[in-house]
Amino acid sequence: MSEPKKYQYHSRSPQEWDEIDKSRKQRTPSRSFKRGRYILLFNLVLILIIVFVYLATQKQRSIVSESLKTVGNFQIYISANKSEYLSGEPLEFKVYITNLSKETKSFSLYSFNVRIGSKASPDLYNFHFDKTIHSKIEGKSSVLLYDLKHEVNLSYLKSGTYRANILMNLNGKAVHLLKDFTYLSKVQAILESGQDFFVENQKAIFKLYVKDNTPNPVDIKIKTVTFSLLNERRNLILSRTFTAPSQVNLASDQSKLLYTYRINLTQEPGQYHLLAKIQGMKTLSATATFLIVNPSQVGNINDLKLNSDIPMIVERNQPTDFSLWISNTSLKEKFVTLDSITLFIKQGGTELYRFSDTSPHNVIIPSGGTRILVNSKSWRTITFPSSGTYTLNAIVKIKGKYLEYRQIIKSL
Repeated sequence: MSEPKKYQYHSRSPQEWDEIDKSRKQRTPSRSFKRGRYILLFNLVLILIIVFVYLATQKQRSIVSESLKTVGNFQIYISANKSEYLSGEPLEFKVYITNLSKETKSFSLYSFNVRIGSKASPDLYNFHFDKTIHSKIEGKSSVLLYDLKHEVNLSYLKSGTYRANILMNLNGKAVHLLKDFTYLSKVQAILESGQDFFVENQKAIFKLYVKDNTPNPVDIKIKTVTFSLLNERRNLILSRTFTAPSQVNLASDQSKLLYTYRINLTQEPGQYHLLAKIQGMKTLSATATFLIVNPSQVGNINDLKLNSDIPMIVERNQPTDFSLWISNTSLKEKFVTLDSITLFIKQGGTELYRFSDTSPHNVIIPSGGTRILVNSKSWRTITFPSSGTYTLNAIVKIKGKYLEYRQIIKSL
């Protein structure tokens, strides 16, 4: 018998295919593991991005609302004119509670705490009031809960960022308010006119000051001062250069008048910028932005009202600060020229304090807004020397007409 004929394989033998299959089975888990690892890594990165975006969004939302909180019908908030201060300026803010409803509502304040500090010194100032207050607020009205400047003068703060924490218990609910403030230390140029706007062809006076907002005295060497008038698009209209005192010596927190610049504003109505540049050992600059308006835009006293935040009850012989402001209840901003401002405090027929300003002031009162006219702190220290009843009277003259405000104060 002849030997069986061997079969010729044209690709691979069964033994070779078995070896290939074994090799594939060994590699397949490795590929699956790598692919799964990439997918897992991708998903982790995607989750981190989503979490980051969410936290960033939540952080921005918290920044908007951290100085204002709502509890039922009440809104509690920190009111501050600014968040950036220069060295030597006293920190100021107030805390108000507002009744959001139209009806009179009662509230109970069980505790009130204020803490001000920085990362380096977290407890620079602490205030604690642990008595319970039960009171009422009329509909759509506000009540002042706390005024920092009445409690302490924080004008010694160094450069840096500070945080005010306000904690209270309102109607059984904890309320936490936050507000950050920044202090800067630098030598500053200040350009001001004392006017919010000017009328066409009015002669304007701008005063240029230099101020030392550092803890140490400084000597400023000066060569020239240049004033440049720019329109709203920052196009140059005119420029004038003047010589100035060669050197100005300033003590810490001191300011001095460097130059008085007079200009006849013949330009058409609109917004303008006056830039003052001081050239010397250091270059300092300041800008005043102002409006030129047509005489027909200057309004009357309709929709205007005087008001003040002077306390109704004060402590005898204790300094009392307050402001007088004018408010605009109309839907349009008002351009008003104040002819005079008079303010006096009396006890019975005896006048104790009087403030009078007879120089004209052009002021802008925004729609539904206010404009401060007098700040007692920049005027003088006000105290009520004995127990009893006092009267604050304020009179503002505008185009031959008068706005008046009267408030009774009780000294304890």
